Amino acid sequence: MRTVLTFIGAYALSLIAALSVGIQLAEYFNSQEEFIAVMLALMIFSAIAIVAFGIAYRLATNVRVLGFVAIALSVVAVIVEELPTLAESFAQRSTNPAMVGSAQDNAIAAELLIPAFVMLLIQWALIRRRWLVARGLEHRTAWPWLTVILAGVVGLNRLGIEIVGSAVRQSVTDWFAGLWLMVALGAAALLLVMGAAEYYIRRRRLARRAAA
Repeated sequence: MRTVLTFIGAYALSLIAALSVGIQLAEYFNSQEEFIAVMLALMIFSAIAIVAFGIAYRLATNVRVLGFVAIALSVVAVIVEELPTLAESFAQRSTNPAMVGSAQDNAIAAELLIPAFVMLLIQWALIRRRWLVARGLEHRTAWPWLTVILAGVVGLNRLGIEIVGSAVRQSVTDWFAGLWLMVALGAAALLLVMGAAEYYIRRRRLARRAAA
């Protein structure tokens, strides 16, 4: 029963997170009708991913199999996003005259892939933990999950996306581009330091637990 609840929770949480991130990106790119198709694609991909994880959960003899499934699904997402027919079908729904050519392709790629990667990370982490717990194995890791979550919250909201977008574009018409670049680099450096510190603390705790 707990396994079933874990899968339901992983599916629901990952889909909510993916759609939330997608909406933030859609607002940033000023996407309109085409985002309906993007949301539908994310829902379908989420269902496919949870089924794939479910099959791997039942058949896997090593927890690394779940990681391989997550990587494989990520590759599939990139390949599917690059299909010309998919891009054309989304482009035909666009009602924003400013979004054409490469700008539209980049927007659709970001709206599809970033939420999909967030979705896979959540599903993999929760299902991996359940797989280990169900077999009485150590599920704690040294990976800095708190920092990863904080980075997602900071970087994938509307303000964070605006800052990162401005820092990457470095448009000559954006007077604050230099400032946002420094802010983005400073935030990235701070998150790296926090991640390293969290990793060190978690690793020491695991070592003490193993020695006890």
